[in-house]
Amino acid sequence: MKVTSSHMPYYVWSTLYFLALGDSEVTFVRHACRYKDNYVQEPLNVRNDCKRVTCQISDRTLTIEECAESAVGATCNLPKNFSKNRFPLCCASRTCDGRETIINGIITYYSAEGAAQLSDYPNFVRPTGKWTAPVKYILGACKNGKCRYANHSIYHETMLTTPCVSVKTYPGRNHIRVQECPTFPASRLTNCVKLNDGNKKDRYPNCCPLYMCPPGRQQRNTTFVVRTDTHQGMCRYGGNDFKDTLVTAEPCRTATCDVSRRRVTVKTCLDEEDLKWTGCKAVPPLEHRNGSHPLCCPDYICPDMKVDRLPKPLAHAGQFVSDVCIFRERYFRRDLYTDDTCEKWTCHAKEKVVDVYTCDFTIPKTEPDCTLEFKNRSKPYPDCCLRK
Repeated sequence: MKVTSSHMPYYVWSTLYFLALGDSEVTFVRHACRYKDNYVQEPLNVRNDCKRVTCQISDRTLTIEECAESAVGATCNLPKNFSKNRFPLCCASRTCDGRETIINGIITYYSAEGAAQLSDYPNFVRPTGKWTAPVKYILGACKNGKCRYANHSIYHETMLTTPCVSVKTYPGRNHIRVQECPTFPASRLTNCVKLNDGNKKDRYPNCCPLYMCPPGRQQRNTTFVVRTDTHQGMCRYGGNDFKDTLVTAEPCRTATCDVSRRRVTVKTCLDEEDLKWTGCKAVPPLEHRNGSHPLCCPDYICPDMKVDRLPKPLAHAGQFVSDVCIFRERYFRRDLYTDDTCEKWTCHAKEKVVDVYTCDFTIPKTEPDCTLEFKNRSKPYPDCCLRK
């Protein structure tokens, strides 16, 4: 299996997938980032707007730092004409405890990883990724060029474990920036789901929760076939006798009857095995819905994963008696799943041919981001195949 994802450099939660969010104020051009009417190559304090914009064009990443919405604390005395200062000193979102002043802010990251390479056409690309994180700027955290936070010495940008933050210094300034874990609020745009709570013993950002944010929600089903009894021209399955199709909400499934073959094809929601195999996460629908299958299934947020196809079947000559195939000393009609060789044999008595479906026994070495996995070695073909 191969998982293709957007990897923002040096951030573990970058194994997230994002929808292009349509933020028209941000684009990336060949040698700069563009924010509104500003072409940014160096940190930019936006005129008449208390923000700082920073561009890393080599990574096609742009960050926007701005004030938080929280009001000034009751014990804070704002300097005169503070709003004319450079960011973050122009912010009013402050808290004070007598010993230090903290300016509360938020940082937004935009990336264009996975977008087209820039040339004469296209001459710009829009962001493909976006996430935010709370930040705070602690004034007076540095003395004589030495900065400290939470009993830790801070150099340049230091990743901590306890607390789980990234702390950045600014040459010639006496304040530091403390960045917390990213936030992914419920949204129709990001479709994020938390995968785990992170490793609390590791450094930032590994100690942060890991999220998966693919382009959109999906509705998926798993399908399996069961042999069944028949009665008066109907299939008997799950306590019901039916002809053609039976759709139910409890259990949430669609069952299709094939009387001539004495089998029922069942479509239902993904089970735990399917979720593990696909990497999908079940999430509640954005809007409540009632009804039978498939409406009663949850939505799924799934990674962009590709499973290599299995080989096409090989046609073999066999012996035939009426509609029964005889192949490798076995007698069968229609389909036979072999336990010993993980194969599927399909009988075409009229054509006097047996199609043999096999696993791929010439799997090459795995590529980056690829693994070789069995879905379930104890199940029939194709689940028992080792697949890339």
